[in-house]
Amino acid sequence: MINYSVEYLIKNEDTIDWKRLSNDASDSFSIVEARLFRDKINWHDYIKTHRSQLATLFLEVASPYFTKHEYRNLALFGSATEEFILNHAEDFKDYIEILIKTTKISEDGWLQLQKYWEGIEGIYYTFISSKINDINDPEYSDLKLALEILNF
Repeated sequence: MINYSVEYLIKNEDTIDWKRLSNDASDSFSIVEARLFRDKINWHDYIKTHRSQLATLFLEVASPYFTKHEYRNLALFGSATEEFILNHAEDFKDYIEILIKTTKISEDGWLQLQKYWEGIEGIYYTFISSKINDINDPEYSDLKLALEILNF
């Protein structure tokens, strides 16, 4: 936290209001602070108040403390990187349709995630309606073909 030194956080970790710090949208934890205090940070609140995309390493440090709610919020807010999503695909499997709508993922990434989306009813239309992942863009030509084959 910019407002507190790491030394201050260490010395006062048992008396600090971690929920309040986790909700402070005007400040954020550094990777070192996240690593040191990941068991004290309220990740549910932190993800909600820090909606911009979070770095993969930061998310990896925090992920042992994530529940299904944190993965859902990461999907809802488009806060996870493609690399993190691919590394934790099993945790995001119930939120694939949300990711299609909120998170830019490369064609290769979507093809790696295919086992999670190929059985979803109407998935072709979910992709078609996505403003984030435009399957009509030439960069998604193989994905579009895969979706069209599944759609028929």
